[in-house]
Amino acid sequence: MDVAEIAAEHGLIRIADKALAAVVREACLEVPGVAAMDSRFGHALSSRIAGEDAEGVHISIHDNKVSAALYLLVYHGPRAPEVALHVQERVKEALASSAGLGIETVDVFVQGIVFGEEGRFAHD
Repeated sequence: MDVAEIAAEHGLIRIADKALAAVVREACLEVPGVAAMDSRFGHALSSRIAGEDAEGVHISIHDNKVSAALYLLVYHGPRAPEVALHVQERVKEALASSAGLGIETVDVFVQGIVFGEEGRFAHD
């Protein structure tokens, strides 16, 4: 488990990667055009960091800088590169405002497109 450490006036604050993954996942799902996190990736990853909140998110922390790899399903219609750019911006804002940590990278992987109201989708 990766942990970010922040020196505070009265001691040390540690934030687990699992907690950051939950913040990142919610930030992703708030972006218009994002249908869901890719559960295929999330299932394998959640067993590694012991948290269901990590679905579709991989967080690593090095020198108190966060790197995030995000695996998304996007809706058909909006341009996928624009959705991905908005996701990157939103995740950077969420991490900066909630944890005050530096961001090294936010990599977005569009794993599939969701078509129509019934949720029919196509993976890569």
